[in-house]
Amino acid sequence: MAVRKAETGAVSLLTSMRRLPRPARERWSRDRIFFQIEELNAIWVQLNPRLSRATRAGRMVAAQKRAAAMRTAASWVPEATTAAARAYALARLDQPDDLFGPAFLLRALAPADPRTRALLDALPRSVLRVVDELSSP
Repeated sequence: MAVRKAETGAVSLLTSMRRLPRPARERWSRDRIFFQIEELNAIWVQLNPRLSRATRAGRMVAAQKRAAAMRTAASWVPEATTAAARAYALARLDQPDDLFGPAFLLRALAPADPRTRALLDALPRSVLRVVDELSSP
């Protein structure tokens, strides 16, 4: 019976989302994606290359699992995620450490797009290295 209640709650949530005005849904979606990007940026901080090898290696397995989960979630709404990741990156071009999250998502969702390539080419090598490490399965 508890499962049925949970299912009903999820359906109710989806129904109420349709009642929200389009701008409110778009803001909610953008905010959700920005939150995911901030979570990815937190992974970057934990793997920052200035750490000792032992500390970094100890954190890598958990980081790979978390990044893979974020990539999967982002793939459920690729168009919205791609647009929001680009917007986030454009607003923070002067803060390279904040570009890890959008670069990771854009590499996963739009790797052939010239804008993704331009962003990846502009990243500091230390950031790009972590994007590469976490992007491989």
